[in-house]
Amino acid sequence: MNIQDKLLHFFESNKTEQIQIYITERQKHQEIGALFNFVNGNDVKTVFYPISSKIISDEVKKDIIEKNNHRNTFAFFYLCDIQTNTTILRIEDLDTSN
Repeated sequence: MNIQDKLLHFFESNKTEQIQIYITERQKHQEIGALFNFVNGNDVKTVFYPISSKIISDEVKKDIIEKNNHRNTFAFFYLCDIQTNTTILRIEDLDTSN
């Protein structure tokens, strides 16, 4: 399994929990943002960064803003493999996610 498949498999296997964390954190911060999953071997660190965070780059902020919909129902998940420096952006519409 290549690294992209591994990252997507992690997301699909944990999708419900990922969405729950995203919703909770977004409500807590009261603004759009992204849930970052930093994968290092078998370890995963999950962190929500709101759009106003100085930690996320202007490029990522711009990407989120441009890809967001007018209903503001998209959830943004960054899947990052530390060892290979591979990053995948997964967007889920919270209106249709179960």
